[in-house]
Amino acid sequence: MSLWAEAEALAKLSGPGAIGRSVSALVADALRQYIDERKGLDQRMEAIELDIGGPDSPRRVRFVGRWLVEPGRGEKVTAEGFRGGVALTKRGNIVVYSRSTTTATEARLDTYPSLDAAAAEGMPENVYQAAKAKMDLDVVEELEI
Repeated sequence: MSLWAEAEALAKLSGPGAIGRSVSALVADALRQYIDERKGLDQRMEAIELDIGGPDSPRRVRFVGRWLVEPGRGEKVTAEGFRGGVALTKRGNIVVYSRSTTTATEARLDTYPSLDAAAAEGMPENVYQAAKAKMDLDVVEELEI
């Protein structure tokens, strides 16, 4: 059964738990809820500007997101021991910003499709857990009461 056919059948139900509304009204409600959730997430995000590159090729970059692990905390965010931060972007990607504190190594910005993908590339476990804990705060259970 197609999604639309299932929604039509659900909308036509009568009795306890019946919806009694048109499919377009159901879709509009779901879309409105999705937009409200995205607005709430977007309001916690901000423009993040970082200096990356090295002495020979410095550049400033900007993206919209929010820090999961603040770069000022001094956390080692790479297997090589570079310090930096971890951010969630507006598009749902993970950004790992890293810079060596002992050498003139370039500052880097690596992007991953998920926190697990960043961990697979060598993100230390304590940083992964701290970032995951911050991401889990975004999960809100909607109660139908």
